Amino acid sequence: IVRRAVNPRYRPPVPRVAQTRLAPPRQNGFDHVYVQASGRGLGSDASTGDGHILLERMYGDTDRLTFDLNGYARQGIWGWRDLHAEGRRGPWLGDLGDLPAFAPVPELNFHASRGVFAGRDLPQGGVLAFTAGAPSPWATGDGAQFVSVSGTELRTDSGRLTAVASGFHWADGRFAGSSAWTASLGQQTPFLRGTFGTAFSLQRHDLDGPARSAAALAVDWRTLRPTYALSMRVRRASEETRVLTGEEADHAPHQELNADGQTRFWHSRAELHSSFARFAGGDSTRNWQSTQIGGSSQIGPSAWYAGWHASWNLPGASPQTVRQINTYAGRSGGSGVPLLLRVQQTYAPGSDLAWEVSGETNFALRDGARVSVEPIAEWREQKLDRAGLWLGGNRPLPWPGARLTARLRLEVDRAGNYHPGVSEASLAITLRPRPRDTWEVEMRQGGDYGGYELTSTYDLQQARYEGVSSASRRRDASAVAVRVERADGTGVEGVLVALDGKDLRYTDGNGDAAFEGVPPGVHEMSVEERTLPDSWYVAGPTRVLFSVEKGVAPIVPRFKIARLEKRTKF
Repeated sequence: IVRRAVNPRYRPPVPRVAQTRLAPPRQNGFDHVYVQASGRGLGSDASTGDGHILLERMYGDTDRLTFDLNGYARQGIWGWRDLHAEGRRGPWLGDLGDLPAFAPVPELNFHASRGVFAGRDLPQGGVLAFTAGAPSPWATGDGAQFVSVSGTELRTDSGRLTAVASGFHWADGRFAGSSAWTASLGQQTPFLRGTFGTAFSLQRHDLDGPARSAAALAVDWRTLRPTYALSMRVRRASEETRVLTGEEADHAPHQELNADGQTRFWHSRAELHSSFARFAGGDSTRNWQSTQIGGSSQIGPSAWYAGWHASWNLPGASPQTVRQINTYAGRSGGSGVPLLLRVQQTYAPGSDLAWEVSGETNFALRDGARVSVEPIAEWREQKLDRAGLWLGGNRPLPWPGARLTARLRLEVDRAGNYHPGVSEASLAITLRPRPRDTWEVEMRQGGDYGGYELTSTYDLQQARYEGVSSASRRRDASAVAVRVERADGTGVEGVLVALDGKDLRYTDGNGDAAFEGVPPGVHEMSVEERTLPDSWYVAGPTRVLFSVEKGVAPIVPRFKIARLEKRTKF
């Protein structure tokens, strides 16, 4: 009998030449390109076109540079709707062109404007910003040129502070030659297990001839707890207060009252909510009064749920209150076919009750196909006014990530003597030329325009890499590789993996990703299953612990993935 035992004093021979390890390049950002072109009314005398181009380069985790171009073609003439450039570098950020909507306080609402924005995130929280611009060419109303300096959500010893100062000048329109300035100061501080806030604003303008002053004061409180949420706001403004925007300078409401509440009970399976809002005074188009109440609940531990919602709305341009009552019930798709049924009743003084019944469901077929059904019917003046049926379906195609989607809308109405017809139809195909690219082509017929509509969209993402950084050249640091592969050993491209939940990488065409400059110690490698191809999952743990030791090549973490299979028992 020969017994073999491990020699505790054995040491492997030291190689004369150290092993050379070629560190893979490190990913340092993304390039993102989005292109969409569409044409409407093709084949008719009133054809139009639209185009959208988005170019984005991302550096690291937050830094980026973005160009957004949005245009249209009408009567053979091309025009630009939005031209926007955005950049961020560390705490600095800026915009040039058509600016995104920005409302530091309710009395100021910078939207539909074109100009420049510059801001800086402060280390202690809050943003300092400068904005200057004029109305966009497509903006409606008589807008003004403006300049604004603001500090929002600035941290103080007692809470948060917001301060804004702005100036306006009208170069043309019915307010030509007029000007205005405004200053606002608001504060948020903890109070009664919530947040208490005050806001005070002053205005000076000559929109009505002689220069006049105006002021507004607002008080609000809100709290958010695990079982309830409450908020209240009261605001009063003098008669000369204006809503200063990039469009029309309307008279602001003199009174504002808001109250919202929600409570959850029955182990968070049920909830009740209510709200009240009232805006009175000023221009009638900005007046509004609304009362809402409702609730919803899961029916026991089952997948069924039900709810209701009622509202009484009084728009400023109408003297009559419109009442709406909605009820719904359904089943989530976790335990079977999803289902949703809705019933809505609408009543306005001087007209009969209007009813609407609708539903929605979808179910799976063989080979990954899916069908959706959405019926709807409306009754007005105690007669069937309109009925329709949306039929949709999609199924995968033989190519990776490819899918075919079709939708058809059948409709009858009283105006057409209930003759059935196809009111809208669409067919779309989605392709994945590369793991992180999507190309979609859709053709649609019907709708509110003549002819047909053709839309093509391509969304491209490309990872960028750099050479070995100085951090990876530390003597005690290591390069760690990770691999995502199928059962046959072939790699999977475009899967997101994370090191210690912070550093993110996408696998390359061989299924590999690398992390540079990993210090010694115990680390965790994880894979995001949501980035796997459709119908694939990780066949094993999605997180792996491994150690990095000085002078020792780290073990390569590997993740095996498999395709979901449908099994039938006989």
